[in-house]
Amino acid sequence: MSDNRLLDTAVTDIGGQERLEMVRVRLIRTTMRWTFGVYVVAILAASYYAWTTGDLYLWPVYLILSAVLAAFVFWPRISPRWQGFGLLGIIYFAVVLNFATEGRGALGRVFVLMMSYTAVLFLGVRAGLAALGLGLGTMLAFAWLYTSGYMVGVPDVDSASLAGWLSNTLFLLFIGLYIVLSLYYLLSSLLQTVQGSNALAQTLQATQETLEARVAERAHTAEQARQEAEQARANLEKKIWFTTGQAQLGEVMRGEQEIEELAHNIVIHLCRYLSLPVGALYLLNNHQMVLELHGRFAYHPAAQAEKKTGQKFRLGEGLVGEVAQRKEGLLVTDAPAGLLAVTSSLGTAVAGHLFLQPIWYEHMLLGVLVLGHWQPLTDQQTEFITAVTNSMAVALHTARTRDYINQLLEQVG
Repeated sequence: MSDNRLLDTAVTDIGGQERLEMVRVRLIRTTMRWTFGVYVVAILAASYYAWTTGDLYLWPVYLILSAVLAAFVFWPRISPRWQGFGLLGIIYFAVVLNFATEGRGALGRVFVLMMSYTAVLFLGVRAGLAALGLGLGTMLAFAWLYTSGYMVGVPDVDSASLAGWLSNTLFLLFIGLYIVLSLYYLLSSLLQTVQGSNALAQTLQATQETLEARVAERAHTAEQARQEAEQARANLEKKIWFTTGQAQLGEVMRGEQEIEELAHNIVIHLCRYLSLPVGALYLLNNHQMVLELHGRFAYHPAAQAEKKTGQKFRLGEGLVGEVAQRKEGLLVTDAPAGLLAVTSSLGTAVAGHLFLQPIWYEHMLLGVLVLGHWQPLTDQQTEFITAVTNSMAVALHTARTRDYINQLLEQVG
């Protein structure tokens, strides 16, 4: 497996092919810029050397090489992969040029190593070995040209010595293989380490996600338990509130009370327990079939002529008379002005929200309970009123029966 394939595998583990391409692009572009900077300095030195030796024909070659390299480095339309190939091509041209002008003593051997290093770094170990083979083959080709007399090297270097060329070739083969293979195994070890780190990171991430999922699940369970506990507490408080109110109302209605006193105590208790500002209790006069006011809290009907408005209602007359013919309570959110007004030392205020509850004992109408507030009554308040209606009906019926019996005893006596 080449180092590129290893790099592909490692990077795929941590982010995919996109990250690999980003690393390659950054590496190639940085290397190209540094290479261009070094190449400019080298071209200046080579140009000065060509001027001192009279080889001015090399200047156009140097200029063309500089232009090509600048295009490969700075032209954005050239992909990083082709930048790598372009850099390899320029280095190889430097190999050929140096061997052609300097013979066996040229810097071409260094360029061969540079070409192999660049190829394995950018394109993989196979490309590095191919570049090394190309460089050594080029060197052997120039060895044949110089030893056959087709080319002449510099006087201070014996370029016609085949033994010298072969020794240099073997030396470069050893150094080149060492560089290519060491770089490959270095990258392989590094990438295997990265793979291991990535596997560990994935394991840690999976563990973290599992822990987060468990924490979220337990938090959800805890939240559900808290909500259920809150609901249970609210239900218990509501039940206790209902039970306490019913028990207190039972205490208020206990004993032998006159019907007027009983009605008055019932209204006062309900208004105070339910935090209502005003209330009234109308009881049915069976002889006249008229609902008469018997109990009230903070409510004082106005006097007009011979009768008091708000103290009596015929069946079917007004809201009180209409509710008397019903079996269910009536919730009014926009009560007529003056129907149930709160009277205090500060003046009179109208309760705009009413709840009217008919009181029946078996199939006998006993009366109508009217409670008022400035704002709509809650469901809990109306439920409580409905729940205690039966106990009020029993108490009122008992008191009325007792009054009737007392009247009969008085007549007999």
